[in-house]
Parts: sequence; C-alpha cells; structure tokens
Amino acid sequence: MSYFWRLFLWSVLFLTLFSCKRDYEYDENASIIGSWKPIKATAYKTVAGFTVSQSEDMNACQQQSKMTYHSDGTAIEMRFDDATGNCEKTLERNFTYTFNSSQKSLVHTFQDGTVKNAEVVSITAQKLIVKGGKRNWRRKCILLK
Repeated sequence: MSYFWRLFLWSVLFLTLFSCKRDYEYDENASIIGSWKPIKATAYKTVAGFTVSQSEDMNACQQQSKMTYHSDGTAIEMRFDDATGNCEKTLERNFTYTFNSSQKSLVHTFQDGTVKNAEVVSITAQKLIVKGGKRNWRRKCILLK
C-alpha cells in the first residue's frame, strides 16, 4: 500500500473518531422533574457481532407525547401517534418512579405492577437520553417549558 493511501486512511480514521460531537453529557445536579417530549428514538441490535442501529425522528404528532415527572415520585405518560392518519392520544397512564442520579438509573413502576428499568445516558437542564427495553432503545427527549 502506498504511503499516500495509508496517510489518507489514517486521516479519515482520525477525523471520524475525533471530529464527532458527543451527544452525551451528564450533569448530576440536573433534575428529571418536569415534562419531557421525545424528539428521537434509536433501536440497537447486535447481528453477527456488529451493533446495528436504526434511528427515527419523532414526527409532529409523536412530539405531542410527554412524560411528566413530579417531585413526589409520581409521573404521567401520554403518547400520541398518527398511525390511523389522525393524530390521536394512544396512551395515558400514571406511575411512580425513582431516579438515582449517581447510579444513572430510572425505574418506572406502573399500576399493574410492571417495572421498567432504564439507564440515564445523558441528562442536562434541557436534554434527557434514556436507554432500556427489549431492543435496547435510546430515546432522546427535550424539556418542555
């Protein structure tokens, strides 16, 4: 392999690794209290040793969905979807939650006894990224004012 070809490959590798802005920031003092709307969802799957991801930006209807966390450990989830052609509320449910900032864990306990664990990948005053579920999804949300 020629010197210039190797130099080109190393340059591309270097730029790929170090020029991308990370979307993950973790502010241990940031609060989860408030209403968060989803703006993007990404599902991850491992195939033959490689991790494959599929991302989807939430459309205007889906962005009406929100998770509202109250300071007393209660919360409400509302989901909207336009699968039928009309934007409709498809889910509204109350639940309790625990958020441990130092362990980066978020646990939802629903009224039917179902417990869902998630990892808080990133949290700031304006942005929340959580990871969990069967398909190892990541959901990026922003705080509603």
